[in-house]
Amino acid sequence: VIGAHLDTVDGSPGADDNASGVAALIEAARLLGALPAPPPVMLAVLDMEELGLVGARVLASTLRRTRPVAGMICLESVGYFATERDTQRLPVGAGLVFRSTARSVRAAGLRGDFTLVAHRRSSAAAAELWQRAAAETACGLSGLLLRDPRPDGALGQLIGLLVPPLNHLGRSDHAAFWNRRIPALMLTSTANFRNDRYHGPSDTA
Repeated sequence: VIGAHLDTVDGSPGADDNASGVAALIEAARLLGALPAPPPVMLAVLDMEELGLVGARVLASTLRRTRPVAGMICLESVGYFATERDTQRLPVGAGLVFRSTARSVRAAGLRGDFTLVAHRRSSAAAAELWQRAAAETACGLSGLLLRDPRPDGALGQLIGLLVPPLNHLGRSDHAAFWNRRIPALMLTSTANFRNDRYHGPSDTA
């Protein structure tokens, strides 16, 4: 499953969050459609992410009951990149919970020029594959892997309540799949930790 949420918040045009993800999803559809034998991929435009992952929760639950799913890729706020120093912010507590990732971002001058690939143990191989493939593209897209240490399922949800910095990794549609024990990735340019226009009236193209 490749998914992106269609909705945004009141008062925001939502160009980055999340028209950028929908645009990437449409481009994926074009590329897959050009293949002589497209792989078995479901493309999902999801609704009501901002209201509690409603569309993703329904889809994950339905798929879990009706068919096997290898995994899910969530395209979340993928449109904002900045090569200048000090354009990337880190969540409070990131240096304690995600030490090596925080060190990497700081060592690169806090430049917002990478895609964050949030994953769990269940999707680690997929995250590494995406990182290698992205680096081999013409633009050499940099992917920074960030492993959520929580297990899939209800226990992972509970741990997130106890360790707030971890909740940042479950703020989009992929979390509904993690909660149903389906491996998932979130690809993101980190939303409000890079884009000052996040959820505001100036989130325009």
